[in-house]
Amino acid sequence: MINNVKNGILLIILATLFFATMDGVSRYLAETYNVFVINMIRSWVLAILVISISLRKKNGLKKVITTKQPCIQFIRGILLILAILIGVYSFTTLGLVQTHSILSSFPLIVVAFSGPILKEKIGIQRWMAVLFGFIGVLIILNPADFIISFDALLPVAGAFVLGFYTILTRKVSETDTSETSFFWVAMVGCVVMSIIGPFFLGANIF
Repeated sequence: MINNVKNGILLIILATLFFATMDGVSRYLAETYNVFVINMIRSWVLAILVISISLRKKNGLKKVITTKQPCIQFIRGILLILAILIGVYSFTTLGLVQTHSILSSFPLIVVAFSGPILKEKIGIQRWMAVLFGFIGVLIILNPADFIISFDALLPVAGAFVLGFYTILTRKVSETDTSETSFFWVAMVGCVVMSIIGPFFLGANIF
C-alpha cells in the first residue's frame, strides 16, 4: 500500500468535521433517547449503506468481506462501537466540550503505543508533540476545577479505546483494503447493537 501523506491529512480533517457534526446530533438525540437505541439505529443505517456500496463493486460482498486478519477486524468493530457508546453517554454527563477535550488525547496514545505494537520509529520530535499535546489537554480541562468521578474517567477509557482501535486499523491495513476494514467495522457494530439495543427500547437515557 502506497502512503499519501497529503491525502491522508485532508481525509483526517474531513473526517473530524463529519464526526463533530455527528457528535452534535448525537448529543441532541441523547437528551431524549437511550444511548444504546441511538447507536443501534445508527449501526443499521451504516450497515445498509456499506452493503449497498459493496454490492456495486466487482465481485460484491465476497471481495469486501475477505480478510486475512478476521480476529483483529472483529476486535476493531467491538472497540469502535464501545468508543461511540462511551462518547455519546459522556456527552450527556460532561457535555461536548469536556468530553472532546479528553477524547482528543487519543492520538497521543496512538503515538505512544505505535512503537511497541506496530514497530514504527518514534523520534524525539513526535515524543515532544505527545508531551505538549498532553499539556494542552490539561490546560483545557483545568485540573483545579476537574472533579474525578466515574463519569469523568469514562472518556479517559474511551480515549484509550479509540487509540487502540486506530492502531489496529493501521495494523490490518497491511493486508486488507480500506473497504474491507470499513465493512467489518460496520457489520460487527450492527450485529452487536442489534443484540443489545432491543433490551433498552423504551428505557431511560442510559
